[in-house]
Amino acid sequence: MAARDFDVGMYRVVKVLARGPLGKICEATDTQTKTRDALRAFAKRTGVDEEHWRPAVGRFSPELQPALGLSHPNIGAACEFWTQDDVYVIRSEHFKAKGIRQLFDAQVRVEVERTVQVARAVCRALDFAHRKGLVHSDIQPHNSLWAAGELFKPINFGLDHTRPRDGSPYHTPERVRGQSEDARSEPVLSGRGALRNAHRR
Repeated sequence: MAARDFDVGMYRVVKVLARGPLGKICEATDTQTKTRDALRAFAKRTGVDEEHWRPAVGRFSPELQPALGLSHPNIGAACEFWTQDDVYVIRSEHFKAKGIRQLFDAQVRVEVERTVQVARAVCRALDFAHRKGLVHSDIQPHNSLWAAGELFKPINFGLDHTRPRDGSPYHTPERVRGQSEDARSEPVLSGRGALRNAHRR
């Protein structure tokens, strides 16, 4: 829970939902419509190299903008973003969910059939995004949520460039070779996540 409510633009932040690579993810209420949203905000951290920070910030708008408004049952949609006092804020749809990585870390046993369901849902989301000309480039358990109603949703489309992935087991062969990634790379990441879960059994 947040220590107290506070406002970010027209949104009243009421609760911290989780903490991720980009900082806190909060539940917020639109002060006009009273609808609930998810907000995340991040700024330059102490010690971050300016040489790496500026290029990442420069890519923020052109890479996230095409992902706004992606509407599909298996995609956690980003709705808008803005800057406020050198803080970058992203508003996304709010829904109750558990992180796939959280289940892995808690050693929760996920049946093979459910693992296949997750992989299929991710592939449906990726296929939809690819038809819109978008590539996620960072499909992994950190970016996959298990929502109510047996829905599985990849999140963070358009945000691959905002965090380092050195040493990640979810590199595509193209990235390892220093080549550009495209839609053909992503089923590899989806399959790798499913295999890692299967090997835990």
